[in-house]
Amino acid sequence: MDFESIRRFYKKNKRDINWAIVVTVIVSIFFVASVFNFVKKNYPELVYDNLPEVQVTFPRGANANQIAHILQKAGVVHSAKSMIHCLVKFRVDKKIQYGTYKLRRASAKNVARQLLTTQPVRSKFTIIPGTALCDLENMFERRYNQKNALYKALANKTNFPKVIRGILPKDIKSRSIFLFPDTYYANDVDDLADEVVRLASIEWVKRILPLLKEKHLTNRVHKLAILASIVELEAMFDEERPMIAGVLHNRLSRGKKLQCDTTVIYAWKIRGVQKEHLTYKDVKINSPYNTYMRKGLPPMAICVPSLASWQATISPHKTDYLYFYSKPDGHTVFAKTYEGHLRNQR
Repeated sequence: MDFESIRRFYKKNKRDINWAIVVTVIVSIFFVASVFNFVKKNYPELVYDNLPEVQVTFPRGANANQIAHILQKAGVVHSAKSMIHCLVKFRVDKKIQYGTYKLRRASAKNVARQLLTTQPVRSKFTIIPGTALCDLENMFERRYNQKNALYKALANKTNFPKVIRGILPKDIKSRSIFLFPDTYYANDVDDLADEVVRLASIEWVKRILPLLKEKHLTNRVHKLAILASIVELEAMFDEERPMIAGVLHNRLSRGKKLQCDTTVIYAWKIRGVQKEHLTYKDVKINSPYNTYMRKGLPPMAICVPSLASWQATISPHKTDYLYFYSKPDGHTVFAKTYEGHLRNQR
């Protein structure tokens, strides 16, 4: 067919041909739009560059169905049904940890791959040796806006290993003696306090309980914890802790007051007053923690003891010393008599 024949055919059927072209264009546009929408919904990673991360949280023990619907509700995937299929196919539901994840919107298959390679966002909490319980509680409230979170976690006996549940004190705050100082992580910030208590008490059982059992001192854990907390704050150097512990043991056995500045500073601290140095008037405070005024031990530990302080208290040096004094450089000098103690302070 030559050009002239085509021209005549078009002129004769012009209206029908034009309608055919319009219909074809319209159908093509709808087809392309449908394909684009399908890809955009199910394979957004092919359409968009640098998709923003979406934060989702999976509860402890969540199954594939729960995970898929959480992802769909958050807009990470379009279809929960497809997500369930991919989770099961790639066995992601068996490997995923509870906690909060940052994921990009994508196909179910792509999100499943993200979950296989992505770790949950972990919240960190450090227990520093010598930290008072009130300060630990304040850290949870200040950093994570969780008021009384630590107290509630300590109150829950199931957060502690079974082996020490029978010796947990009734006083909730006193249970902080079973927290080993270290850095701990939780997959969910809302679960942080419980996770810290669980992990820190497990670590305490590993590191401290064997020392107590070796010396048959498990039944004295509460008194030793109080002593260890005093040793922790009285000593700056680990090598001096056993000698300080020996002095404290001697004073207790002879019925002498401990007369430790750190306990009086703590007495003021729980009243909301910070003290670094004590005056004669300061040591007159009426408090069960005032070891200048009262014999014996304070009612509970004044801080979280370090491993070195626990070791020193459990195995103190045998000594005749009854007094110790911390020099300006942090080192400690010891004396057998009060006169010698006064000389050390000159």
